[in-house]
Amino acid sequence: MNLRGRCQQICKVLRELGPQSIRKLAAATGLPKSSVERHCKGLQERAQQVPEAELWEQERGAQWRRVLVLAVVFVFGLKGGMGAERMSEFFHRVRLERYLAVSPSALRSLRTQMETVILAYQAEQEQRLGQAGRRLEIIADADETFFDDVVLVMMDLVSGYLVLEEAADNRTYDTWQERVQAAVKRVGLELRYIVSDRAKALIKLALKGLGCPSVPDLFHALRDLAKVLGVSLSLKLAQVEEKLTHAQQQLSVVEAKGHDTHVQPRLLAHLSAQAEVLRADQATYQSTLQQASQAVHPFTVAESKAQSSAQVESQLQQMVATLDTLHASYTARDNQAAVLKFKRQIPGIAALVDAWWLGVEHRIAPLALDEPTQRWLQQQLLPVVYWQTQVEKTKTPALKAAYQQAFRQAQAALLQHPLTATVTPSEFEIYSAWASDLAGQFQRASSAVEGRNGYLSQLNHCARGTPPQRLKVMTVIHNFDLKRTDGTTAAERLFKTSFPDLFDWMVERMAAPLPVPRKPRAPVKFNPLKLLTVPA
Repeated sequence: MNLRGRCQQICKVLRELGPQSIRKLAAATGLPKSSVERHCKGLQERAQQVPEAELWEQERGAQWRRVLVLAVVFVFGLKGGMGAERMSEFFHRVRLERYLAVSPSALRSLRTQMETVILAYQAEQEQRLGQAGRRLEIIADADETFFDDVVLVMMDLVSGYLVLEEAADNRTYDTWQERVQAAVKRVGLELRYIVSDRAKALIKLALKGLGCPSVPDLFHALRDLAKVLGVSLSLKLAQVEEKLTHAQQQLSVVEAKGHDTHVQPRLLAHLSAQAEVLRADQATYQSTLQQASQAVHPFTVAESKAQSSAQVESQLQQMVATLDTLHASYTARDNQAAVLKFKRQIPGIAALVDAWWLGVEHRIAPLALDEPTQRWLQQQLLPVVYWQTQVEKTKTPALKAAYQQAFRQAQAALLQHPLTATVTPSEFEIYSAWASDLAGQFQRASSAVEGRNGYLSQLNHCARGTPPQRLKVMTVIHNFDLKRTDGTTAAERLFKTSFPDLFDWMVERMAAPLPVPRKPRAPVKFNPLKLLTVPA
């Protein structure tokens, strides 16, 4: 029995029998009295130096200590990208270095072991999903992010499940096709449509490789306009305001010196008028982008009435005309190219509305409802649930206020409808779940994937690189561990089933006794006055 085992045996006897003499402790443990006396003195010294030593040396304390170390490495090392040196410092601060190996090298080894167990968890769950034999339809978004290598990312926009997140040598169609086909086949997925920017490889992947529609990404489309028009207007306005400030300062100097000031007021009036025009154009530009965002919905914001793709396309074309009327002198040289690029994407963006309404008709047929109830579902309940979903998702204050107003109007219309009072609570719950599922199916932007790319970028920066295995582990954590406010993971939302808790599953399969600290060697100090012996 090693030293730690003998100490734990003595502590167990003391907890069960209370304070005992050295002779009785030796008889109860079967150890020599000299060893018992030495261990008891050591326990007393540790209790004085480390007050919590008694907690750590108990069996329950040792179990909790193991969970603590694994949780710190999991939460801060893997999910937070913290280095082993910082975690080692934390364990030394809480004085655990006496009981566990918490050096940076030991923590790196423990982290590698955890990564292996986490990947085994993914393999087991994917095998379970493959045996189920189900085929699920998803609405995917594909994009790339760039670190040392290209990272291909594909996410289900409804559930947030990462279908693909792998490093690759390139981002060509062949690479995308090979990786995506393997990923969707592994867990049994089918793609309804892909939202993406207008990269040729991604368009070809959707249309040819997967046989599904390719929908232009509204996020990238509006962002391209903002990068050109918004920046150009802001720079021009800043230049005019700077000239206006300088002219005002000059006028003050001239007035202080008593010189003629008939020129400066005219210059100030000219610059002020120019600034007002620029501010008006900037406000027009910003409101136009907001109107474009508000137009791409299956319902009108003003009255919550169903609209078609033709209506959405007409509104977007009017907004493009408004952008064209902005003064050309305010914008960059490629202003027209940016507007034309957005104009080419309008039919694809608008077509999403008709596709969504076709899905509504397909999903309402199995309910076998009469005509009035179907109209009530589509025209009264569905707008309320849809706008509620948009209010929860939207962060922009102006858009959020518009969606809140639309939600209140739709809710008032729902409460006033005579059919609402006849629906039982159980039926209303079923209809609400049906409407909520459909509201989540309207996906027009890739902001979720952009957020994921930003998270990976932060981890890559903190860790000074992302090893391939670490990237796979981060994908598993995203799918099976990260939770929304409702307490569900991405895998649970997509597959509509529960999965074992990733951390608890990992703790059960990690090596039970964590490495103990090595006894440090006393440093040897060089003494130049001590001469080495020389053989005679």
